Amino acid sequence: MKKHIILSVCLILVLAFLAGCGGATGSAADKIIGEWNVDIDSLLQTPEIKAQLEAMPELEEMMTQMFKAMVLEITATEIRVEALGESEVMPYTVVSSTADSIEISIDGETETIKVISDSQIEITIEGQTLVLKK
Repeated sequence: MKKHIILSVCLILVLAFLAGCGGATGSAADKIIGEWNVDIDSLLQTPEIKAQLEAMPELEEMMTQMFKAMVLEITATEIRVEALGESEVMPYTVVSSTADSIEISIDGETETIKVISDSQIEITIEGQTLVLKK
């Protein structure tokens, strides 16, 4: 009897957790909410960064440390970026959303966030693309 009660409580907790997460079928607008970090490995493979590091290889350690310390928190209405002891808040509005991408407007400019997986997104702001992970 006691084992049955414990299993029932565990099942209820798991179902509540899945419902709270929005499951795997939520829109991109739901999936981007949370705290994100820069995917350093992906960043170092981008053509722009590769070119910079080929020209100045001594920048790799500094760049890696800087991006490791960067945190982006995305809420339903803003993106908060914390880096180098500074914080910037960018309010946004949703322009459109599908299951795997969302277009947002920041200061009148339309930007795109693509959902790669539940733990990885790609965000492009002002022409610069970052891959983020949870």
